[in-house]
Amino acid sequence: MQALSTSYEPVAPVPTVLRPLLPEGLSLPYPKGNRFVPADHILALSGDRNYTRFHFRDGRTFLYSKTLREILSRLPAHAFTRIHRSHAVNRQHIRTVFKDSIVLVDGSEWGVSRRKRGKSKRLVVVRASRPSR
Repeated sequence: MQALSTSYEPVAPVPTVLRPLLPEGLSLPYPKGNRFVPADHILALSGDRNYTRFHFRDGRTFLYSKTLREILSRLPAHAFTRIHRSHAVNRQHIRTVFKDSIVLVDGSEWGVSRRKRGKSKRLVVVRASRPSR
């Protein structure tokens, strides 16, 4: 019989690789390849049948051949709210909420449908509870 070895050699721990959190957003097709667009660069979305127009902070727009519903399902739900059948706005870019419209930080005014007015009133609460910087 062979004697069992009682010496113990510690095994080096496997290093833990921490991956940074990816910013929330989506990849959009541009002529020279896809570009990742962070969600906070998008001011609002406007839909027209099977197309969605992105409105960005720098004033540019981009037309994409997906429905507004598809786009909103790919974006973070907490960041965007639908205020009309064909409009959605980024909550962090809201400046003022009126009864029938919302004004964004770039000065653009977006109409709120009658059925979504109760939701727009709650946006005021969400905006007011956000800590100031």
